[in-house]
Amino acid sequence: MSALAKAATLILIAIINSYSFVIGMIGIAAITYGAWLIYKPAAYLVGGLLLLIHSYLTAKSIANSKGVK
Repeated sequence: MSALAKAATLILIAIINSYSFVIGMIGIAAITYGAWLIYKPAAYLVGGLLLLIHSYLTAKSIANSKGVK
């Protein structure tokens, strides 16, 4: 694989990861805002729960990529 193809692949992966992050943050904001409309303190609970789930899945993904069970 040529250096140009490797660079293009790296740039494409960076764009996809950035786009996924932005879409995820918009989703979290929308769910939290919806909970806030129903009951204001629920927004803190929902936001915190979503962040905990994200942290768990990220740690699990990193462990799987390193071969840890």
